[in-house]
Amino acid sequence: MSDKTLRFTMKRLEALEPAAERYEVRDTGQPGLVLRISPTGHKSYSVGKGVGRHGRRIKIADFSAITLDEARKRAKTLLGDLANGIDPITARRKARAQSISLKDALADYLKLRPLKPGTRANYQRFIGGHLKPWLERPLLELTERDILRRFQALSESAGPGCANQTFKLLNAVIHFTLATQGMSGDSPVKVLSRAKVWHRLPPRTRCLSPSDLAPWWNATGQVSNPVARDYLRFLLLTGLRRNEAARLRWPTVQLADGTLTITDTKNSRPLVLPITAPVNALLQERLALRIAGNDFVFPGDQREFTSVQSAIDQVTEATGIKFSSHDLRRTWASLAQDWIPYPQVKALLNHSPGGDVTLMHYAQPNRDQLRAAAETVATRLMSLCQPTAAEVIPIRRKLSTASG
Repeated sequence: MSDKTLRFTMKRLEALEPAAERYEVRDTGQPGLVLRISPTGHKSYSVGKGVGRHGRRIKIADFSAITLDEARKRAKTLLGDLANGIDPITARRKARAQSISLKDALADYLKLRPLKPGTRANYQRFIGGHLKPWLERPLLELTERDILRRFQALSESAGPGCANQTFKLLNAVIHFTLATQGMSGDSPVKVLSRAKVWHRLPPRTRCLSPSDLAPWWNATGQVSNPVARDYLRFLLLTGLRRNEAARLRWPTVQLADGTLTITDTKNSRPLVLPITAPVNALLQERLALRIAGNDFVFPGDQREFTSVQSAIDQVTEATGIKFSSHDLRRTWASLAQDWIPYPQVKALLNHSPGGDVTLMHYAQPNRDQLRAAAETVATRLMSLCQPTAAEVIPIRRKLSTASG
């Protein structure tokens, strides 16, 4: 059935029958008003400009949703907007985007972005916790003044680092929402850069000194939870990140081959790590205590081990040494760089070479070199953790006698 024109009346429109292909009927009473009839019998009002493939169609509403008079009024308004250079579809999209709450925008971001579990938890913790009063507010209605005032308040109540991280994550959600909604413009968080109020935070450099290692090691032996004891020692001996060690599973540990594989890494590059002699001894003890049906090397109540803070507190109370899980990684790195070549330190830590062409293409250590390097570090660490008593050799002094 070919497209045609007629003066719309409800009776005429209701009498229109579907055809094998979709067709349109134009209203002579309101130029530009179109009724579309699909093969299934569905009817809808739209505004049409032009014909064929070069035509423009903007849906008004389903035929049954509004009256004919309302359809004509809306068509007239839309045509007026088009004549004045206003794109109604863009305006609708903008209005819809501006109504999205921070809570919904965050949910969309977490749903569509391929984030690691820890990163997802950080978004929920910082935005859901520190920006909780804003969760129901339309995200794109946040102003630069809102950002500045909340940033200052959060800096005072939770600290500079927390404020920086919260608004860094908020900025990512805003840019994501603008992109997915087809909108241009800047995030209001940009005002923090223009105003130069981002906090400059000193890099975290705390680590255990060589003299700390023996009392620290002895204190870990007194930790009430053997999983926590082995977990802390494992972190020091391998230099692994907290989550990398906590999520280690037995299927990725090859004791016979002398390697373990970390699949969930920060840079998403799997890390094959040599199992050194001290680490092998620790893993053998863990294997003897393995829980049936649980693949985690360091099992927790439900899945991987997470209850390490209590053990850290016990060691600190016993020794006075303050440390975190990541401080143990920094300890490994700071000592290792004095014992093995720098490219081997970076490889064992699974650090990206960045823009260092030499490291990327020429100085990559091979498997045997990494194994020897890892053994060197582990051996020297253990010599600091468990110093052997020095052998004492008595010195015989030759007594001189006075001549007669």
